[in-house]
Amino acid sequence: MHMDPTRYWPSASNTLLLTAALHPDPDKARQGWLGWEELQRFEAVNWAEMRVVPVVARRLPQLGVDSPLLPRLAGVRRFLWTKARMLHRAVTPLLQSLRAAGITPYLTKGAARIALDPAEAVERYSHDVDVLVRPDEWEVAVDLVLAAGLVPEQNLSREALLRLRQRFHAIGFQKAEAQIDLHLFAMKRNRCEGDDDGLRERSLDARFAGVPVRVPCAEDRMVMALGHGLLFNPGRVTD
Repeated sequence: MHMDPTRYWPSASNTLLLTAALHPDPDKARQGWLGWEELQRFEAVNWAEMRVVPVVARRLPQLGVDSPLLPRLAGVRRFLWTKARMLHRAVTPLLQSLRAAGITPYLTKGAARIALDPAEAVERYSHDVDVLVRPDEWEVAVDLVLAAGLVPEQNLSREALLRLRQRFHAIGFQKAEAQIDLHLFAMKRNRCEGDDDGLRERSLDARFAGVPVRVPCAEDRMVMALGHGLLFNPGRVTD
C-alpha cells in the first residue's frame, strides 16, 4: 500500500510563510508574506508555521516590509533564543561527562546545527538535544544520564533501559530544563549495528557550548531532517 505523498506537503498558509522566509526573489518573498498576513491570524499559527516565524522575523526588515506583527515576530525569536540557552546550559555537564568517559557525543538534528553555528539557536527551536552513541557505549551512556539525575520519559528502571535497545532507536530523558534524546540508531531501530558507520565516517568536528562533539555532514543532516519529519513529527510535515 502506498500513501499519498501530498499528506506530507506544507499547508497553503505554511507554503506562503516558507515563501516569505526562503524565496530568493524578494518580490515573491514579499508577496508570500502579504498573502499569509491576509490569510492567517497570528493567534491561529500552528506549530509547523511557528517554526518558520523566526526566519521570517529576520528577513522581513531586509525585504523592506513594515508590518504591525514585526514586534511579535521578534518576540518569538527572543523566546526561542532564551529557551535554547537554558537547554544548552542544562545539558552541557552531561556532554562533558560523556567525553570524560571516552564517549564522543554525536549530535544530530537541531543540536548539530547549533554546534556548527551557535547563531542558529535563535531560528531553530530545540525541544531537546539528540545524542547518538555506539551500541557498545549504550550501558555507560545510560548510567551517566541516570547519574546526572535525568529521568526517562517512560519512568523505566535501569535494567529495562538496557533491554530497550532491542525495541527503540532512542529514549528521552529529562530533568527540569535538561532534556536529552539518547539514540542507539540515528534514524530508526534495526538489527544492523553497523548501519551508522558511514554516517560517522562522514561526520564533522564541532563544539556544543564549548564541548567537542561530532555532527553529520550537510547531506546527512538533510536526509535526517526529512526522515525524522516524516517518521516522527506529529504534524507529518516536511517543512
